[in-house]
Amino acid sequence: MPLIENGEIYKSLVSNHHQEDCTSSCYDCIRDYSNQNIHHLLDWRLGLDLARLSYDSNSKIDFTVSYWREYITNTIKNVLLKHKYIVEEVKDTLIGIDPFGENYCLVHPFWSAKKISKLIGSLPGHYKTISIFDISKLKN
Repeated sequence: MPLIENGEIYKSLVSNHHQEDCTSSCYDCIRDYSNQNIHHLLDWRLGLDLARLSYDSNSKIDFTVSYWREYITNTIKNVLLKHKYIVEEVKDTLIGIDPFGENYCLVHPFWSAKKISKLIGSLPGHYKTISIFDISKLKN
């Protein structure tokens, strides 16, 4: 099980060296000349989440997993601030106000509508959702 926690590929992807150099995909992990037309879609964190779900359909998919936590706290938060978002950490995700004055809540693309609705319903006011996958593309 190379993509599951403690597997060889997993360890390589979550290593400090790789996480510092690669925010979504690189030629050291999943980019290749043959998949260059989809480089913008590749994300090793989503791949590890998919591997976890394939291994155990009851896996908890959220931003508390170590490879998401640091990425959210450091990279995504800074990308949002750079793009004039107001950012606050709440319920293991980010919420705030976007540059247009609308409330937003950061969500995972694998979360069900029910999970998202429950999360949004627990927040005061009206919130639109923004996928981590879409925010990670803002930096480009």
